[in-house]
Amino acid sequence: MSHPSMSQAARMEDGAVVKDAKTSAHKAATFNAVASSVMYMSCSVLMVLLNKWLASTLDVQAHISLLVMQNAVATFMVALAKALGIVSYPNFDPAVAMSWLPVDVFFVVMLSTSFEAMRFLSVPMITVFKQISNMLTAGGEYAFFGKSVTPGVIVAFSV
Repeated sequence: MSHPSMSQAARMEDGAVVKDAKTSAHKAATFNAVASSVMYMSCSVLMVLLNKWLASTLDVQAHISLLVMQNAVATFMVALAKALGIVSYPNFDPAVAMSWLPVDVFFVVMLSTSFEAMRFLSVPMITVFKQISNMLTAGGEYAFFGKSVTPGVIVAFSV
């Protein structure tokens, strides 16, 4: 009867440890992806419904002030999450901020126009327009960057 040598047993054990570490890392990554997706979806739904309520009941003329307050709260929450060690990101860099300025301007315009649309359109209609914009974004990614759309994304678009 042959017994593995000590070095063979150690290698087998090391292999098991590496396999367990990879499995644990995969499970953690899957959990993080699912948790992030659920949180994004929850926040998106809550913000659409909150903004619809604000736009239709408060008759706000200066909707940009509400958007500024919402963004200030979001910025505070992200900074708090960084301070608590929940998330990490690099410190503010003015050069990076300036390079992102055009994107930020378009984002503010998008938020402002969507808030204004909330005053006049139903939530289902806003959802339809958001879905169409997602499809156009995927088409643009294909046209400009050559990224193909997976079958799962096509199924999600058709839902």
